[in-house]
Amino acid sequence: MKRIGVLTCGQVRKDLVAAHGEYPGMFSRLLNAVDPALITVPYRIYDNEYPRHIEDNDAYLISGSRYSVYDPDPWIGRLEDYVRELHAVRKPTVGICFGHQMMARALGGVTAKAPPGWGIGKHVAELVKVPEWMHPAAARYGVFVSHQDQVLTLPAGAERLAGNAHCPNAMFVVDECFLGIQGHPEFTGEFARDLAAGRAEVYGEKTLAAAMTTYDLPIDSTLVARWILQFLTRAAAARKT
Repeated sequence: MKRIGVLTCGQVRKDLVAAHGEYPGMFSRLLNAVDPALITVPYRIYDNEYPRHIEDNDAYLISGSRYSVYDPDPWIGRLEDYVRELHAVRKPTVGICFGHQMMARALGGVTAKAPPGWGIGKHVAELVKVPEWMHPAAARYGVFVSHQDQVLTLPAGAERLAGNAHCPNAMFVVDECFLGIQGHPEFTGEFARDLAAGRAEVYGEKTLAAAMTTYDLPIDSTLVARWILQFLTRAAAARKT
């Protein structure tokens, strides 16, 4: 695994860029902490910027977004078609938050508003299955989340790997080439806190107050990054056989 295309589906809020950078940089830091030689190549999907060819990269990662996968914006519809193309050729791909939801939608699952409401702060998901590529193995993992939507129904052929009471489908795999993760392993506590701060009118005062107590807690971002790279490496090897 040498080169991962980061299909970037949004931009960091302008007032946060100076302190935290943009999403492609967050993913580079996350993945390079595990593999310093890895090259990440950003594409501004929201501006209809795509690789010239699917094979330009060894694998892909689809980022989060402030948009919903069911919004009518033309770029979102184009991305949905592209996700189906990636799946058709079994290209190793990981979806994060919006990307996770888009994978489900593109393959026939259902993404909608989360029945419990907004999920923010550190959430812990319990593993219901631990595949061979998931090492070191763990019974659970905790990362920061920030989502109003979630995958309510998995697509046909998908296998649920992890979940919790708020988000039962927090991680799933499809055909050993697509991995969806609802949480944000790329978020630091500082960024997640700044993203949520002062938005009680969006989240509700109780939800925001509870989340604010979690942003100094340790998270499992490096562990999840290892899983991501091990999944992609295994999927790429299987595709060549």
